[in-house]
Amino acid sequence: AASTGLVSRITPAAAGPAPPSSPALESLTATPVSAPMDISSAAVPRSTLVLELRRQTDSAPIPDVECKLYAEITDTQPEQIRATGRTGADGIWRVEFEHAVRVWLVEALPGAGHAYVEERPDLAIAIGESKPLVIETAVGTTVRGIVVDGDGRPVPQAGVLAWCDYHYNVEHGDGPPPDPHARATCDSAGRFELQGMGPNIVLVPEAAGMAAVSGVAGPVPGDGSADV
Repeated sequence: AASTGLVSRITPAAAGPAPPSSPALESLTATPVSAPMDISSAAVPRSTLVLELRRQTDSAPIPDVECKLYAEITDTQPEQIRATGRTGADGIWRVEFEHAVRVWLVEALPGAGHAYVEERPDLAIAIGESKPLVIETAVGTTVRGIVVDGDGRPVPQAGVLAWCDYHYNVEHGDGPPPDPHARATCDSAGRFELQGMGPNIVLVPEAAGMAAVSGVAGPVPGDGSADV
C-alpha cells in the first residue's frame, strides 16, 4: 500500500543565487579489501578499519555498495576527514589511515536488495591497530512514482533526489541540504524507481529550468514496494 498519495510537482524556477555549499572536508580514497596493496607502502604503520556489510535476514555479504566514512584525526592537530569507497565481492571495505583516528559515522548507501544504513560507532583506532565493524542492513523498499508539472503533465528525464530519514527533509529544513542518499532519472513518461528506500523517505524532484514546489515525505513499508 502507498504511504502517501502525493505526487511530486515542479514549476518553472525564478532566477536566484545558488545555495551555499557545505563545508569542505578532506577526502580520502579507499579501495575494497580485495584490491592489491602497494608493496612500497606496506611497511608504513597505519590505523585500519575493516567494514563488513551484511544482510540482516541471512548475514550474507553485500558486494559493490558505496560507503562513506567520517572520522577525526586524534594523534595530531584534530582534523575532520572523510573517506568514500565500495565493498568488495566479500562485502568488505578496508580503510587505512596514516594517523590515529576516531571513526564517528559510517554510511552504506541504498541500492538493489539493500537499504540505507548508518552507524555511529565512536570507534578509536590507534596507529598499528586494525578494528572490525560489522553493519547489517535490511532489504529496503522499492519506491515508484511520477514527476509532473503544475498542469499535471509528466516531466521526462526529471531527476529525483532521495533521503532515507526525516532529518533530511529538505522541504522544511533551513540551509542547503546534505548530499542525497540516492538519485533517479525519470523515463520519457516521467516515471522513476528507487530501490533500498526506507524506513522514512524524503523525495524532491529537479529539472532544468524548473523548481520543486512539492515532494514526498513519510514512512514506507520495511520490505516490498510502494507507489508515491
